[in-house]
Amino acid sequence: MNIYITIQIASSFLLSYWSDHPDEHSQGTYLEAYSILSLAYAIFCFIRISMTFCGAIRCSRQLHKDILTRIIRAPVNLFFDRVPSGRILNRLSSDLSVLDNAIASSFGTLTVIFYQLIADITVCLIVGSFWIFPLCIVFFIVAMRLQRNYMTLNREVTRLGNNIIVCILF
Repeated sequence: MNIYITIQIASSFLLSYWSDHPDEHSQGTYLEAYSILSLAYAIFCFIRISMTFCGAIRCSRQLHKDILTRIIRAPVNLFFDRVPSGRILNRLSSDLSVLDNAIASSFGTLTVIFYQLIADITVCLIVGSFWIFPLCIVFFIVAMRLQRNYMTLNREVTRLGNNIIVCILF
């Protein structure tokens, strides 16, 4: 993952250097270097996505096996008498759909954003001044408070949405 972000930052630095030094004799060299960095970026992006989705498939298979095993081994008189089999299948399929579709892309996005944040802070500290670091801490605290409020609101909206769907169905 660090290689992926490093190549992205290196290509940005190369473009910056290229625009600051527009030497007409070395335009081909700059273009070749930028093309190589772009190709390497695409290759590592493909590797990152492949690893994320292969891990998600492996995780989904294991979770499906565990869920199915626990449902089959549930005590008959306590579980299957109270819960209709259609509701069990609906819940199982919706949970597995979320696992297959949302979790892999969310995890991939989370890791990329985390490493980009670290890389951006590093670049700002190298290129800029040390006074950027306190601003990062302030922005981090504000973002954490906004995220906490958003998650509370999102939980309530999700509960309301599920209740509305249940009311419509019954």
